[in-house]
Amino acid sequence: MKVLMIAGPSSNSGKTTLASNLLKILPGKWAAIKWSHVKKENSHWIPSSCEFGILDSPEIICVPGKDTEQLYQAGASPVFWVIGSEKDYLEIWREVQHRCLLNKVDGVIIEGYSCAKVIPQKFLIFTINLEVPRQRWKKDYPALLNQAHYLHLFPREKEAEFSSHAHLPRLYWEEPDSIPSLLSALSLSS
Repeated sequence: MKVLMIAGPSSNSGKTTLASNLLKILPGKWAAIKWSHVKKENSHWIPSSCEFGILDSPEIICVPGKDTEQLYQAGASPVFWVIGSEKDYLEIWREVQHRCLLNKVDGVIIEGYSCAKVIPQKFLIFTINLEVPRQRWKKDYPALLNQAHYLHLFPREKEAEFSSHAHLPRLYWEEPDSIPSLLSALSLSS
């Protein structure tokens, strides 16, 4: 099973949009995960008897306007919303992998940040919205950016402001020529 991780340094970095666009062109059956890092005491979604939540019921996933609904509309099946703390990430990942295997998926797209630091054996696309002020970026983003296989920057006209990591291949959604190289890197054909 292929694991494609999409992370960004802030909210509104384009993670869900990029994941949805990729789901529409990836061959085969793909699952999607919206991975949320929360403290248990701050989430009414996690029953008190549980340490984390893996939510997949349609009444939660298909709420109009939510990221999970966008992933579902893009063709992901199944879609999971994972809520948990970092100490539980590997246990959560094992359970989600099991559910994906039961659903016979070819791959899974994971949208998240904190989980990208923990989940092994992934192909990482780091997406940055250059209109989000840098003071809103997570302070530890350089470490995760250094693990990336591809970089997605937008808007394109501001790319000169982010000249670091010039060695990383770029993914530009508005330039279809960059898509085949990504699919090739994932060992997929379009």
